[in-house]
Amino acid sequence: MADPQLAAGLQAMIGKINTDTWPTIGQSGEKVLVRKFQHDNLVTRRDALKERLNLVEELLAKLGAGEDIDIDKLAVDGTVKDDKDADLSEKDKDPIKDKTVEPVAP
Repeated sequence: MADPQLAAGLQAMIGKINTDTWPTIGQSGEKVLVRKFQHDNLVTRRDALKERLNLVEELLAKLGAGEDIDIDKLAVDGTVKDDKDADLSEKDKDPIKDKTVEPVAP
């Protein structure tokens, strides 16, 4: 049948006639909504991860080309810092920042 609602109604009527009870037809709206929310949540996470990965790739390319990079764009855990992250607590600050690294002779 081309009409899913009509087909579900027909299934229900046939079930009632055959078993004298109304069968469950289709999914409850709750399951569909939960799956939609989970899907949208995962898509949002994936997009954020792609954005972070692109930034890391850009920074690596700059390093490979001998350019200086602004490592402060990345938090300690590898996430991208926004301007709103300016007031980080001590535990969230980069422990390596402002440390002088002496070059190693070849």
